[in-house]
Amino acid sequence: MIDVKRHAVRTLAGTGKPGYEGDNGDALNATFGSDATAKFDGPISLSLDEEGNIFVGDRQNHVVRMIHKKSNVIETIAGNRNSVKGESNNLEETDPLKLNLPEISSMDYYDGYLFVPTDITPEEGDLAVLTRKKR
Repeated sequence: MIDVKRHAVRTLAGTGKPGYEGDNGDALNATFGSDATAKFDGPISLSLDEEGNIFVGDRQNHVVRMIHKKSNVIETIAGNRNSVKGESNNLEETDPLKLNLPEISSMDYYDGYLFVPTDITPEEGDLAVLTRKKR
C-alpha cells in the first residue's frame, strides 16, 4: 500500500515467496502465486469493499482471497486450486469454493457484489458474481 500523503510504502500481505499458504492467519504470512520465475505472479487484481476489506485475485492459484480489514486475517472465499482451463462453470453452482476460476483477469466490487471475470479459454470466459448472504 502506498500512502501518498506521507510518501510511504507498507506491505499488507504476502511473504514475497510463491505458493498458497496462510489462510485463516495473518495476511503478512500468506503466499500467493506459483511460479518462482515469473516477473509478476499471483495477485493480479484487487478490489475493496465499503469496510476496507481487500479482495485479492490470486490468478495462479485460481482463487479469490479476502483480507479482513479489522484483523488482517486472509481467507479464500471463492475458486478452487484445481480449476481446469476450458471447463465452464455450472450455472446452478451456489458454493463459491467450487467455482472454476482458471485465470482471474480483474475484479470489481459494488454495493455488496464482487464481480470476478475469468478466462476459461482464449475465446470464452465466465463472470462470477459473489454476494454476501443476507442474515
